[in-house]
Amino acid sequence: MIQYKKSVRIVDGKVYKKRKRNIEEIYSNLESRNYEYFIKPIEITKDEEVYPYIKELHSNPFDKAKDLLYRTSILHNKTTEFQEKDMDKIKELYENTINQLNETYDYYYKLQDEIEEHVYMSPEEQLLMENISKIYYMINTSRHYLEEFYQEVEKTTKIRKVRIHGNLSLDHIVESDEKYLISWNQTRVDYPVMDLVKFYKSEYQQLEFSSLYDFYQSKYPYQKEEKDLFFCFINIPERLEFGKNHLENTIRCNYFVDYIKKTIEFTLEENKEDKKSD
Repeated sequence: MIQYKKSVRIVDGKVYKKRKRNIEEIYSNLESRNYEYFIKPIEITKDEEVYPYIKELHSNPFDKAKDLLYRTSILHNKTTEFQEKDMDKIKELYENTINQLNETYDYYYKLQDEIEEHVYMSPEEQLLMENISKIYYMINTSRHYLEEFYQEVEKTTKIRKVRIHGNLSLDHIVESDEKYLISWNQTRVDYPVMDLVKFYKSEYQQLEFSSLYDFYQSKYPYQKEEKDLFFCFINIPERLEFGKNHLENTIRCNYFVDYIKKTIEFTLEENKEDKKSD
């Protein structure tokens, strides 16, 4: 009997998924760092990766998130390297992020002008306009943390890089007698914050993130510049684009506004001292 689950097929207790990159090298690197929380393949062919099928136990999302972040913190601890800083690359990251923030601001400023010219606003336009000041606030918050990051990095000689999973979500941990991270196709060496940024954006709706963030920090504390970079990235609002269906637009806008409100609240909660100084 063949079962299909997302991008894989399950046949006779084996999971078959399309091969996307040199996964052997990735697993070899993890093993060389004594990292154990991945499922070893039974076979790797030219086109597919074959894994044993593991029947999952069910736990609540918060406990599952803690298990995921715990295993991520071990990954980061075991693969941490202090590299000589490359100011050219840091300037490139800084300038790219500034450009993204400027373009996002211009996009919403223009959209606001267009909506304000309408005699009657649609429900999604009304919802967006009620929260437009929060969007600008997030952009300014992101800019603030980016400047803090850049100033802090200028003082250092080395920066931390780790192997990140690259695609953290609750769908990418398998829980049975042991817990494993899966879907390693986007793994790379990068700033450690990139994993938590991805996880936050994937799961902010169903998780109370402040306690999860504190839990992760207890296992792998961010340095000052890393914390600044994390809050810079999560405060960059996406560009909300409307289609022709008002119901779908309103639902999409509601999710967007929910992200804005939760992110502002989370950022202020985790940076109370910054809030006082501001």
